[in-house]
Amino acid sequence: MSDILDAPKPLMELVFWAMDYGVDNVRAGGPLVPFIVTVGETGRTLHRLALPRLEESVEKGRQMIGDLGPEVVRYAFVYDGFFTRPGGERLDAILVEGAERGQPTYIFAQQYRPKRFLRPLRTIGNAAFAGRGSAGESAG
Repeated sequence: MSDILDAPKPLMELVFWAMDYGVDNVRAGGPLVPFIVTVGETGRTLHRLALPRLEESVEKGRQMIGDLGPEVVRYAFVYDGFFTRPGGERLDAILVEGAERGQPTYIFAQQYRPKRFLRPLRTIGNAAFAGRGSAGESAG
């Protein structure tokens, strides 16, 4: 947990805004279309990655992150997947990878039980810190 103590506050605000937005999209009943939120000189921009397969969208998202221009100061990349907490069961999760320009990536997961018939989507616990990526995986 100490890895997130040094996370810049503006990045964490973006990561959790993006996570909430992703959860709200899934709560509405549809699949989550992966998206990247960037913050730069002109404000916040959301880019959806609607490709035929989730894997293609995630791959395209990572390519886009690698190609972000110098005007982008931070980003959050959101997609649907799975996450297992230590000692826990593997559940659906909204995954968020976020970074400030030139800094390592922070990865978070919000587990949930999907909407089924009359049962609404239910988040499981709080968002979990899932680790950090290398600086090469972040913007710029």
